[in-house]
Amino acid sequence: MVYKSLTAHFPQVQTLFSVYRGSLNKAIAMRKKSIIINERSHKELKKLALEHRRPIGKFTEEMILFFQKTGTDPQAIKGKNASEMIKVVDRRIVSFFKTQESEILYPIHKQLLKNGQWTEALFNKLINELNRIFEQIRMGR
Repeated sequence: MVYKSLTAHFPQVQTLFSVYRGSLNKAIAMRKKSIIINERSHKELKKLALEHRRPIGKFTEEMILFFQKTGTDPQAIKGKNASEMIKVVDRRIVSFFKTQESEILYPIHKQLLKNGQWTEALFNKLINELNRIFEQIRMGR
């Protein structure tokens, strides 16, 4: 009752309440969670987050998303030098291209050939029909 009368007379109050409600909903959805990591890893995480100019929480969420999207196993990286890691990434890229080639490019190529044959048959039919029509016109003279 009070809310309705306030918002009727002061539209700014309605805006304030909606902003407050939105902030409250966001706060409920974004409850903080704690994870246990060693001190050295925490320092490295802080350093990486700073280098990438993001808060630690946001940076951690992005790391999780990165590992989900790329399918990279962080455990597989331990103890490997940069050239070994590049070879692994290179193999994955080549594998990706081969998959794209077999699942997308080959079927497209096959369809293009099929369409080309179909188009050629239609043109031949058209040429024959035109030749027949021209022959009839020539005979009708």
